[in-house]
Amino acid sequence: MSRAAVLFTILASLLTTVIATTIVINVGEDNKNQFVPNAVNATKGDVIAFHFVGGHHDVVQSDSFGSCNQITNGCPNPEWYNYTVDLPKGQIWFFCSTLTHCKYYNMTGTIFVLDSLNQTNNAATPLVYTGFNILISSIVAAFLMI
Repeated sequence: MSRAAVLFTILASLLTTVIATTIVINVGEDNKNQFVPNAVNATKGDVIAFHFVGGHHDVVQSDSFGSCNQITNGCPNPEWYNYTVDLPKGQIWFFCSTLTHCKYYNMTGTIFVLDSLNQTNNAATPLVYTGFNILISSIVAAFLMI
């Protein structure tokens, strides 16, 4: 098999397996009314994995930044709740609707949905390797081998 065919096979495999990223947000970390981190960058297709680690909490989508106005039904307190980002670009806001967690403790968060080709990591994003970053690295490595 030629090098070009091997390279194509490798790249095709990478495209189908590493495009989406899973980003973990801890809910109730240190038994506090907080999401950690409370702001993340994501792209369409990424999975936001809410990990309920302490206290009694839920996750509900809100209508704007810092708002406690519920626009979707919440997810109760499972151990894990996965949300697949379906917005191509923009913001998704969420909060905890349990008792006064949002109003008095500001238990809110934001998912910044970026264009998948222009994603950049910043302080708001946990260190993750996106499929796009891995794909570009693989292409560069493959061309260096030829």
